[in-house]
Amino acid sequence: MTLWTVINWDTLKSWEEIFEVWNGGFSILGSVMAIAIFLPVCLKFQKIPAMKFLDRITIYAPLTQSIARIGCFCAGCCYGMKTESIFGVIYTHPDSGAPLFTKIHPTQLYSSFLLFLIFLLMYFVLQKYLKKDGQLYTAYLFLISVERFLVDFIRADREFSSINAINFFSINQWVALFIALISFSLFLYYSKKHSLKNS
Repeated sequence: MTLWTVINWDTLKSWEEIFEVWNGGFSILGSVMAIAIFLPVCLKFQKIPAMKFLDRITIYAPLTQSIARIGCFCAGCCYGMKTESIFGVIYTHPDSGAPLFTKIHPTQLYSSFLLFLIFLLMYFVLQKYLKKDGQLYTAYLFLISVERFLVDFIRADREFSSINAINFFSINQWVALFIALISFSLFLYYSKKHSLKNS
């Protein structure tokens, strides 16, 4: 919700609208950032090993996100650009969030498919080889950031900064790049940290 609020700040009439989630929306990347910041703090307060916990839940997180994107497709939000591709879809229901009677990319399904592939990779491959605390968690953050960065190129609801010089990427793409960079750096840190302990 926080990232959505930042991106759409100029559309808000009062600060109370920040909490009116039924009129706005949740940003996946914003939610990921909030969880990445606050959940480890809560886990530490409860004396639960944060990285071990996060490594476990992030194996299944992309599956949850994949299913959620199907919901986006049904609602017509997060829709793609116009296309003549055989994969294009046309919305006709008046309650749809997407443009009606226009063939567009089903970017929600593209995301759903990619997130499902990330889940399969996490479940069947990465958890067998990434045994050090923090590796699975940071790998997950990196992979979903790459997914969002790529799919955003063909989304029609992209939001851009007021700074024209950086508008070759959308705001969400910049956020995705930031998360990817931080998560990759942390992956290397956790890998090296545990290697040093064992040496």
